[in-house]
Amino acid sequence: MRLAFEEVETDDFEEDVINQALRLVKRLGADLTRKDFLIVNQLGESVFGMVRGSQILIAHRTLDMGARFVASTLYEEWLHKTENLTDCSRDLQNLLFEKLFAMVERLCRKEAA
Repeated sequence: MRLAFEEVETDDFEEDVINQALRLVKRLGADLTRKDFLIVNQLGESVFGMVRGSQILIAHRTLDMGARFVASTLYEEWLHKTENLTDCSRDLQNLLFEKLFAMVERLCRKEAA
């Protein structure tokens, strides 16, 4: 059974959460804008984001989790889309750790300067 994804209109508060999340993912090098994803009514049980074709879909309830959770969902889906990495894969795990420690290294160098 294929779910129908219905786009949801967001309010000002939710747009603020999205904008905060976009600022966070940009710091990690993700070139995402508001046009790169849709907020949809639902994606299924325990599914917060997915890529369908070339479009990133984010479940509306994800916005209730706050900017960091939205950012992590957007970032993961962006990686799926741009790096063609699957969920729960060693390749995805390795890339996430590489990004994490690259950011830590940048912060350490900045503190030392």
